[in-house]
Amino acid sequence: MANPVKAERRQKEAGGKLKTKIITAVVILTALIMAVAVFCFVFCKVNVIKVEGKINYTADEVINSVSLVKGQSMFTLDTEEIANTVETALPYTDNVKVIKKYPRTVKIIASPAAETYAVMLSENFYAITTGELKVLKAQNSAPENLIIVQGGSIATYKLGKSLSFSGDGDEKGKEILISLNDAIKECGIENVNMINIYDINNLYFIYDNRIVVKLGTAENLSKKISLGKKTLDEENKQSAFQYGELDLSITKEAIFAPVDLKDLQELLDYLSIEQQSEEAEEANEADESEEGETSGETDDVASAAESDESTQEAAASESETTELILHAD
Repeated sequence: MANPVKAERRQKEAGGKLKTKIITAVVILTALIMAVAVFCFVFCKVNVIKVEGKINYTADEVINSVSLVKGQSMFTLDTEEIANTVETALPYTDNVKVIKKYPRTVKIIASPAAETYAVMLSENFYAITTGELKVLKAQNSAPENLIIVQGGSIATYKLGKSLSFSGDGDEKGKEILISLNDAIKECGIENVNMINIYDINNLYFIYDNRIVVKLGTAENLSKKISLGKKTLDEENKQSAFQYGELDLSITKEAIFAPVDLKDLQELLDYLSIEQQSEEAEEANEADESEEGETSGETDDVASAAESDESTQEAAASESETTELILHAD
């Protein structure tokens, strides 16, 4: 008959050995994980940046805008921050996505930003923006192919950033403007010349330089715009030259009334702004022409010095580029 004391002792010894083996395995596994983590942190650093997308910038311009990421750990890299940096530094980029490709590559994918609005900042001064109101540039005249936006007090504007409106009501107007743009695009209405959000309870836009489309409040905007598209199509079949008002302020109702141009104050105000913008643009062109003639006399004198400076800058630029390990394959 087996000795129970010896059996218990052997059982304890076996349990102790098993516990020791488990602890040893855990220690080894932990050490391996830490070693891998240290290896990845030390060696998995950004070395290559690839750029994809048909945008208005070169791959080098995109890479240089985020060159500071060179050498950063792939594990701590903030892809959203990089995307924001690209969109701010290069305003005409949109929908920027940053993808990590381990062990050492970052891919940047971007699409071109489309000019949609010319938002009036002051008389004859406009911020050119996307449909989401990201500022692409500012200028002293409104391009003919963009939608002029009136109303809303602009608090600040910065290239590559969304316009900042002041006041709660104006922020509401900003949201309405974006929703209105989405509805107009979705319904396929073209030839919109101006949108007025000065009074968010009496919204309207100018269509084809001849029809004032009144929307009332922002309630059921999509339904109003959809009905408005059908009504405009029907009216265009009758005449493509008729001035008038299209009232969509009551949901599910569209009332078109032919009106003489002299009685369409909103349209007259818009045409006046358009005329002022054209005159300002012509004045700017005249000023630039005069400046060109004046500076022409000194261009030859400075050309040699500029040539030397440009050569030095080109050499410096080439040197800087050579130092960058980043590249776009």
